Amino acid sequence: ALILADIIPKDANAFDDIRALLCFAFYGGFFFAALRGLIATYFSDYRRLRTEVGLTRYSQDDVCTLLAAQHFSCERLPTNLGHNQTRMMFRARPQ
Repeated sequence: ALILADIIPKDANAFDDIRALLCFAFYGGFFFAALRGLIATYFSDYRRLRTEVGLTRYSQDDVCTLLAAQHFSCERLPTNLGHNQTRMMFRARPQ
């Protein structure tokens, strides 16, 4: 099986990512380090690049269509492997 995780859905926004990171950081004991990282990112070229270029986002149908074109079945799993549960995870199997 092939696992695809942390797939950003089309309707995701930066605030969901920030909230997920800060919650994860709070319970993981690195809240202030994560906050400093977010502030540094805000003032970095990454923010400008993300605004100009964007991040690739997919719907569930997009992912399954791409996998089907490569002869894989597609199953969306209920939880994401990463800390951000607004993102998607899929299991693909060769057909």
